[in-house]
Amino acid sequence: MLSTRRSTLAVLAAPLAVLSLVLLGCVPAPPAAISVRAGDSQAQVSFGDFIAASYEVLVMPGERIVSSPKNNHVMINGLENGTPYTFQVRGLSSTGAAGAWSAPSAPVVPAGRPAAPTITRVAGFVDLETGCTARVTFSPGWNGGSAITRYEVTVAGRNTVVSGTSSPIEVPDLLQHTPYDFTVRAVNVLGAGPASPSFAGSCS
Repeated sequence: MLSTRRSTLAVLAAPLAVLSLVLLGCVPAPPAAISVRAGDSQAQVSFGDFIAASYEVLVMPGERIVSSPKNNHVMINGLENGTPYTFQVRGLSSTGAAGAWSAPSAPVVPAGRPAAPTITRVAGFVDLETGCTARVTFSPGWNGGSAITRYEVTVAGRNTVVSGTSSPIEVPDLLQHTPYDFTVRAVNVLGAGPASPSFAGSCS
């Protein structure tokens, strides 16, 4: 029974001993591993059960250092969508002594939803099979840092959404000599961006 109690006390004392070293000003060792989850112009850096009085995260490129008091993760804001980033973490003791940097994380690329395209032209033509068709030409906007998967053209007042991977996109089954308002939006892996300004055109 006595040996069991001694073993239990030894197990409980081990984490306290490590914490005491940190509080007494000893330099913390770097975290063994860090993980990163990218978002829209930001990334969350996590570093698990890593004991230090406070933490610093090094953002590359840019060599920016972000402080994180007593936490096992930190949100890094102000990143540029579409740019690959890596991160390193180090601990600081209660006296401010800095430990070594961890190994760099795997690169991540922040991204957001794409910007709106701009419609530049709508031209109509008559096809024997599809009837009156409008060809919608547009200029793409910023992809948000992630590749565009498709574009969607919508015709106001109709349940019509036509998809395509590039400009122009043809919208079939329209009425001749009838005005329509067209919009287009881009879609990437994060979802659909805002629609373009409406562009008036007809199929004639």
